[in-house]
Amino acid sequence: MIGIGSIVDGFRYTWAHKILLMSFVVDLIAMVFGMPRALYPEIANINFGGPAGGGMEFALLSAGMAAGAVIGGVFSGWVSRVHRHGMAVLMAVACGGLRLLAAVLQ
Repeated sequence: MIGIGSIVDGFRYTWAHKILLMSFVVDLIAMVFGMPRALYPEIANINFGGPAGGGMEFALLSAGMAAGAVIGGVFSGWVSRVHRHGMAVLMAVACGGLRLLAAVLQ
């Protein structure tokens, strides 16, 4: 039961720190509504002329997320100097939404 207690403590801590709670909420909304991973096979087939299963284009679209995470990690040193964390999260989500919108309207 120690594990359950730790989870409850984590929820209590998050609930007490509203900035942390809202960053989780905003990020969850961004991931649910802004992550087109389920559309990758169709995007690969229609936009890139790949085979019905997606093929190499599907693999590249999927690998792009991992490559972006590595690149983001390598260049994330400046993040420690951010003082308005909530605004930084909102700006990151807004940029991601605009990126997705640009990709869809293309």
